[in-house]
Amino acid sequence: MDFLNYLQSNDIIIVKNFSNIEKRNYSDEDIKNHLDLIGKVQIILKNYDPKYFYSFKSFVWKKPENFNKNLKTVKKFYNKLLENGPKNEYENIILNVGHILIRRAEICNEELKSSKYKSLIKRSMTNKEITLGKVNYDNLKQEEKIKIIDIKSIGYNMLEMDAIQFLSKIKKKIPYENIPKYCKYYCEIKDLTSLSVDFIITMLSYPSKFIKNTKRYFENKAYYEQNVHIDKFKNAILQDGESLYEFI
Repeated sequence: MDFLNYLQSNDIIIVKNFSNIEKRNYSDEDIKNHLDLIGKVQIILKNYDPKYFYSFKSFVWKKPENFNKNLKTVKKFYNKLLENGPKNEYENIILNVGHILIRRAEICNEELKSSKYKSLIKRSMTNKEITLGKVNYDNLKQEEKIKIIDIKSIGYNMLEMDAIQFLSKIKKKIPYENIPKYCKYYCEIKDLTSLSVDFIITMLSYPSKFIKNTKRYFENKAYYEQNVHIDKFKNAILQDGESLYEFI
């Protein structure tokens, strides 16, 4: 059975868009229901016929690797900025918050390099865990049947990564202190250990928006100066919220 037919036989349909867009209140019930839905889809994906598994890409540990690589690049640019001084308002913003957010990224990066997380990678690869990749509200929905818009990101990955993707999208919409609660809830329903909770919290604490947008700016200054309004840039690099590292 091919993959799309398999999904359909398990009451999952692929759609171009959602006919009715609900306004989210980000209630406790709403968030937990969506985490339950993510877990449900993962089980369906896991039960797909193993002889077809070769068609999925592996994304295991790709994101932490990219975090490490991008941090090195941004630190190099930032150190030059410290030496030469800011040339415009974009660089003033980076300079003002960079020392705090780069240090935060370094702390998270060091934690992710810890050998203790190798057991999570081994578990994921041994169990051939498959994740949806895009699990936010605008791509995954439960109605009479489960509806998904984009399935291109489905692949081998640690189960934790779907929770990270979802919670990273909503973390500025909910009270900061509630995020660890949802990390723990997800790990409970997926039968994951406290080590997985620590991993999710570390990944959510990494200032990925600052690192990504700062890297993009330094690699293409002319584009930013001509096409990206300063307020939009400022909002982009300040989307990360507070670190959750104190909850580990």
